[in-house]
Amino acid sequence: MSQLNKSIIEPTDLNIYGINSFINKFEDSKEDIINLQDLKYNFKVDFTFDEEVNQIEESPLPAFTQLTFNERIVSDTTSYSSSYNRPPLGPIEKYCYCSYCSNIAPLYHSIECSFPEKKSLFLTMEGLFYYVIQKANPEFSEKLNKLREAWFSNTITQRLLNEFLLIPNSVKIQTNQISSEIPLSNKLTTIQYFDVIILRGPTKLEYTPATQKISNAVMLSYEYTTDKISNMDEDISKKTSIRIYKNGLINLINVPKLQVKRDTLYNSLINRINMSSDAVNIENFNKEASEYTSENFDEYSIVKNASYIHSVNSQFSMWKTKDKYLINMNKLNDIISSFDSFGKIVSGRYTTISTLPKTNKQVIKLDYQTKNKKGSVYIINWEN
Repeated sequence: MSQLNKSIIEPTDLNIYGINSFINKFEDSKEDIINLQDLKYNFKVDFTFDEEVNQIEESPLPAFTQLTFNERIVSDTTSYSSSYNRPPLGPIEKYCYCSYCSNIAPLYHSIECSFPEKKSLFLTMEGLFYYVIQKANPEFSEKLNKLREAWFSNTITQRLLNEFLLIPNSVKIQTNQISSEIPLSNKLTTIQYFDVIILRGPTKLEYTPATQKISNAVMLSYEYTTDKISNMDEDISKKTSIRIYKNGLINLINVPKLQVKRDTLYNSLINRINMSSDAVNIENFNKEASEYTSENFDEYSIVKNASYIHSVNSQFSMWKTKDKYLINMNKLNDIISSFDSFGKIVSGRYTTISTLPKTNKQVIKLDYQTKNKKGSVYIINWEN
């Protein structure tokens, strides 16, 4: 191992490409500190939707660009998902309508559309012509191919067309009418967008609606620009994803690297939460904060002892010349993460295994020695 350190390992500089942080991570907190329903309606988002011109009006960066609140609502008699997006998502794909909010392209989904996604889209009559009739080399179902054949041969009937209309007879076919005279309109069909648009690429996982992926948290998007190295450089925008939970926790993914820009984000976020009507239960907040500080607060604030950077995404190369050497990943895996017959990670020559008491999660302590010092790193997740 010492020979490797001396003659082969020439690491590049560490490239940090993501910093993630917590604000007010009160351990085991079950208090309701932030009213998410109030927050979703009153938190100020800089990007706004102009209904008259049907477009999103953008503001200069930095800015809060999107608010989303997906919630799973459960009662004794029913269970359903709701979604709230401000500004609304869209515009809806050309010649389509949403089966949940009923909006038709080129409109956006409604702000409270339950599933503002392509999975929810169906074709209008214009869409039937654009996506089905005009499609070159289609890969359609037998039923759709039958409709195409009848259209091209001018033998389409009211009965056949009704099989595809959401409301039968909403489009009328006259006796001996040729297909080119059939009115193309916003009348609704039962043809789903993904029945005619084929997704290419590897086999997809089972579809999961957005409202089931992350629920019961207000999600914000915040965009900012990175610093220019010279006047010739173009502005590069970056995005921070923010999740706010009712117990007062805020999880921020990909915060700015520069402290001054991070402080701008934090201060703006906290101020807007406090401006959001009566979103904060200050009594419950102080109750939880008292475990970390003696200070008493008049409004929601960052409690320093409960707020910190929890992870950093970074990478480096073990040598500066690409492909200079190859690593036997199986051998490396055996050195760092050897398993016993019960599937548990076991300690090795360079590793010591410990188990976290609450979760029984195994942590690998990897010892190393360089020319100048000894040290160790803790690995909480190792995948081969």
